Amino acid sequence: LVILIVVSCVIGVIFVVGLIIYCVWKCGKKKEIAERIRDLDKVKKKAEISIQLDSPNTLFVPGVEVTGSMTLIVNEPVIAKSVTISILGMAETHFTV
Repeated sequence: LVILIVVSCVIGVIFVVGLIIYCVWKCGKKKEIAERIRDLDKVKKKAEISIQLDSPNTLFVPGVEVTGSMTLIVNEPVIAKSVTISILGMAETHFTV
């Protein structure tokens, strides 16, 4: 059972609020993001997933540890050796002077 969580960022700041599927589509990785969202949709039909961050209002920057807990409630029996969470953070910024 693989759970892919797509986490995106807007203007260089990553906000993780529960299960986020909010993508900056100009980042050039549309296909990869779309595949991860489809995988996530398959999982959501079989289970309820929630994520609670220890510090939900924190500004997350590269190198900062993100801590919290994940709850997975399955709708039917599942045989699984592990649960994997992948977090993908991306940003695109533009500055004009």
